[in-house]
Amino acid sequence: MTPEEVKILMAHLNKRYYLIAGLMYGSGLRVMEAVQLRVKDIGFD
Repeated sequence: MTPEEVKILMAHLNKRYYLIAGLMYGSGLRVMEAVQLRVKDIGFD
């Protein structure tokens, strides 16, 4: 997908799914990796 197509897709997601999809797209996570994430797994620094 092109970056423009990703922006269009992301614009149609609600906040919860936007976060998950953004993490998957930005970090290359697979679906099961994203689903199994916990808050303590994310470094907010």
